[in-house]
Amino acid sequence: MSNKLAKGEQQPPAERRKHMQSFLTDTGYRLHYRHLPPETLPRLEAAARVALADERPEMPTQRLEVAPGEWKDVENPHDVGYQEALEAWAAKVQAEQGMRFLTLCERYALVYDVDEEEVKAFRAVHAAIGADLGDATDAQIFLWQIVFPKPESQLDLIAKLFGGLTEEAIQAQKASFLSQLQGPATAQGARPAAA
Repeated sequence: MSNKLAKGEQQPPAERRKHMQSFLTDTGYRLHYRHLPPETLPRLEAAARVALADERPEMPTQRLEVAPGEWKDVENPHDVGYQEALEAWAAKVQAEQGMRFLTLCERYALVYDVDEEEVKAFRAVHAAIGADLGDATDAQIFLWQIVFPKPESQLDLIAKLFGGLTEEAIQAQKASFLSQLQGPATAQGARPAAA
């Protein structure tokens, strides 16, 4: 593994690093990590909701007669078109939450050295086959394509960061954002999809 850090990363002092938790990934890399508090995910979701608040669909209204000859516009949360738009917006929020979580991992939770040779080889292979990696950084390619290429390994990482989640919690997180990263976020070129 290269000792050089990705742009903007800071290596913790050796003394502090030796007190951090570490683990060996199923792809053979040793990573150090910081535990995250349980409120991290709800905070990320709240931040995603705020960021996308302007895109939330407005609830439609319908005119109802509340008394003979007296009409009032009332909200109709059961409108089919509104429900579909709300579901699409909620999926967008989940994808944004997932992207924010990956950024948190890249910049804070994981302490790692980017294996520049592997990233260079990965980029070269993708260029040779004409696969676009978008604007993915070396750190993103290293973490999400080389170190944690499978959703299962990403779930193991989540369990470690949160101090060992139950299987139900892991599955809820998977539904919350990892599956979203396989589709819409990749199409936007935000992150490469896990293999």
